[in-house]
Amino acid sequence: MVCTLADIRLLEAADDYVRLRFGKHAPLLPRSLQSLEQKLDPQYFFRASRKHIVNLQHVQSVSLLPSQLLQLEMSDGTFVPLSRRQTALFRELRGI
Repeated sequence: MVCTLADIRLLEAADDYVRLRFGKHAPLLPRSLQSLEQKLDPQYFFRASRKHIVNLQHVQSVSLLPSQLLQLEMSDGTFVPLSRRQTALFRELRGI
């Protein structure tokens, strides 16, 4: 199972591990989400919440939730809600 950074659509915290989601694969890495975030290019990867980092190239759409928070729909149909702080940052960065 080989993948490039561009293939990864989502990184998800899972206790003391990070689940990488790419293609139909979802392996666990024995690392923290924070340690991986520091190594990822912020031009392509965005910290959506404490639990998620998304690859912006795999975002299909952005929608507004009733709580005024944003939710991202990924290329595989997964929905990722943004935290309050990250919603404000995402709006600022994307001019929304």
